[in-house]
Amino acid sequence: IIKLCKSHGIPYQFAEKEKLSSLSQGKAHQGVIGIMTPFSYLSLKELIDQVSQKDRSFILILDKIEDPGNLGSIIRTAACAEISGIVIQRYKSAPLTSTAIKVSEGGVNHISIARAGSIINTIKFLRDAGYTIIGTKMDGDMIYYEQEYPLKTALILGNERKGLGQKTVEKCDYTVHIPISPKMESLNVSISSAILIYEWVRQKSVKIKNFSYKFNL
Repeated sequence: IIKLCKSHGIPYQFAEKEKLSSLSQGKAHQGVIGIMTPFSYLSLKELIDQVSQKDRSFILILDKIEDPGNLGSIIRTAACAEISGIVIQRYKSAPLTSTAIKVSEGGVNHISIARAGSIINTIKFLRDAGYTIIGTKMDGDMIYYEQEYPLKTALILGNERKGLGQKTVEKCDYTVHIPISPKMESLNVSISSAILIYEWVRQKSVKIKNFSYKFNL
């Protein structure tokens, strides 16, 4: 860590354990604390401009995800799959807190994250940019693997408790669901995100670094 700080010109200092515990407000710190500037979100336009030349693009829209742990886990999965970006709603959604950043395991540094206002306006903007809008519902139109996803896909995940609002559902091109046991109520939203993201990766045989995902299921 010290070598990295020196090589990147990052100032550092040593402190007693009590000082670190005070700075971390009692949370686990593993002997290291970093002080950062607030996370810099992209605008929706900046995100789309970044990926405008790609022939394949997957954007994940998070609508009122409230739990920072879920947010961090979703970001981690999205970064692993190298999707194009994530859009977080500005209001009634978990911001990128220290918890979310920690749970992402560095994912925030490897994926573009935009913040937008109205979910309806976000959908319109992405549709105008050529994206097909897919919503997720417990009783969605079809099972998630029954539909071939478009090259430009925008997938919306809803609130942990309430899911997607009816107005949002009505603006989607179609909805999908993940089948689960009738004995269970639902899947965790971060688990759902992993299943759906990697289904798109599988269908499009997207190359991730040195690996090409081409499954024969």
